[in-house]
Amino acid sequence: MTAQDTPELSNRVIAARIWREYLQPRRNRLVAALLCAVAVAGLSAALAYVLKPAVDHLISDPQPGALWRIPLLIALIAVSRGSSRSCRPPRSTGLATASSATCSCGCSPS
Repeated sequence: MTAQDTPELSNRVIAARIWREYLQPRRNRLVAALLCAVAVAGLSAALAYVLKPAVDHLISDPQPGALWRIPLLIALIAVSRGSSRSCRPPRSTGLATASSATCSCGCSPS
C-alpha cells in the first residue's frame, strides 16, 4: 500500500474525530479550564484597572480612607486571581483522588 492508495481525509472529518474521541469525553474539564482562564484574564484586567486609582489616590493626590481601601482591593483581586490560576481539573490518568475533584476556587470540573 503506497501513499497514493490511502484515502484523503477532509478537515471536517478530522475535526469531528478529534471532538468525538478526545474532546467530548473531557468536555466538563475543558469547560472548567476555559472558565478559569476567563476568570484569570478578567481579574488581571481588573488588577491593572485598579492600579491607576491606587497611584492617583495614594501618591499624587492622597485621599482619606484610600490608604486601607485600595490596598485591600488589590490584595483581594490578587488572591482571587491566584486561586483562579491554580484551578486545574484532576488529571485524567486515573491517579486523581476525590480530594482533587475540586480546585482551590471551589468549582467542580466533573
